[in-house]
Order: sequence, then C-alpha cells, then structure tokens
Amino acid sequence: MAKEWMKKHNITYVEFDYDDPLVKKKLKAFADSIGYDGRLDGVPIFRINNKLFVGYNPEQILCEIGRSKCSTSKLFTTWETPLKQ
Repeated sequence: MAKEWMKKHNITYVEFDYDDPLVKKKLKAFADSIGYDGRLDGVPIFRINNKLFVGYNPEQILCEIGRSKCSTSKLFTTWETPLKQ
C-alpha cells in the first residue's frame, strides 16, 4: 500500500529487504547513530531526513518531505497508541 501511494504522489524511494541480515544490521547501526530507541520490528520503515518512522502514515511522510504542513499533535503507531482508561 505504501509503495503504491508513494508512486501515485511521485515520491522517490529506495526499497531494502529487511530479511537480509546485512540490511537489518545497517538499519540498527543507523538507528543507534541517531539515538533512535523505538521499535524496528514493524513494516514499512521509512528513513526521512535522518529520522526513522515505523509504520505507514501518509500525513507524516508528506510533512517530513515538506509537501504539507505538519500537525502539532503527536502521531502514534498502532502499538504506541495510548489506551483509554
């Protein structure tokens, strides 16, 4: 779904096979180098402007690449969404 959406919006991307141990090792090294301490076990994973984003969020992608105004509210991935009490 993310690849189709990016093609539709003329967003250039490079795809890597996360099942490749070398790719996984490089991603982990990059995450460590920028101080990212979030999860890296979801797909898709986006690297935009030296930041990592796990999960497909079109609004966040457009914001990070400068094509839309950024929302001031925090965006959560499905496993980070606060539970209502």
